[in-house]
Amino acid sequence: MNTTYKTTAFPLLELIHHHIKHSQHYQSQLQSIHTNYLQLPNDHQTKPINNMYASTILALGAATLAAAAPTACSQPKDTFEVSKFVFGCTAGCYYNFDVTYNDGDSYHCAGATTATDYIQCTGEDDNLLAYIDNTTDKTKNILKLEYVDSDVDAGTRYNYYGHKRVYAATSSDADKQKPEFSVKVSSSTGVAK
Repeated sequence: MNTTYKTTAFPLLELIHHHIKHSQHYQSQLQSIHTNYLQLPNDHQTKPINNMYASTILALGAATLAAAAPTACSQPKDTFEVSKFVFGCTAGCYYNFDVTYNDGDSYHCAGATTATDYIQCTGEDDNLLAYIDNTTDKTKNILKLEYVDSDVDAGTRYNYYGHKRVYAATSSDADKQKPEFSVKVSSSTGVAK
C-alpha cells in the first residue's frame, strides 16, 4: 500500500482522515473473512463498526487539541480603547490621550516622542504604560501600549502589548488620525510560579 501524506494547515485532520480511510479498508477485509469462514444466521451477522473507529479517532483528536490549548499567557486580552487622542509637533512632538484596557479602569497618558521606553500613565493604579516610538524611520510614530496584570500573592505577572501607527496633527497625514480608536493586543508575556 503506497501512502502519500499531504501537508495541510490541519495535520491532525489529515491524520484522522487517513485512519478512517484505512480502518474502513481493513474493516471490509475483516467482514469478508467473517462472511467466508464464519457463516452466521442473517440475524446475527456482524455489522461494521466504522462509527466506533471514527468516534474513537475523533475523541483522541479532540483530547489532543484540548491538551495543546493555549495557556492564559498566550491568550492575550482583547483591546486598548484610546480616546481624546492629540499628537502634534512644533518645536518637539508631544502626545496626550486617555485609554482603557478591556473596558476597565481609565488612564491618562502624556509625553514627548523623545522617550525611548514605556512611561507610566496616571490612573487608579500603575498598570498602564505608553509611549510613541520615534527612534527610526521604521518605527516612526508607533503608539506602543502595555498593560501589566500582576498578582503578588499568586506570584504571577502578565504583560499585554499593543501598537499602532499614529499621525501628528501637524503632518501631511493628519486626516488619517482619529481621536478615538482601538489597539488590539499583539503580544503578551507572563511569569507564573
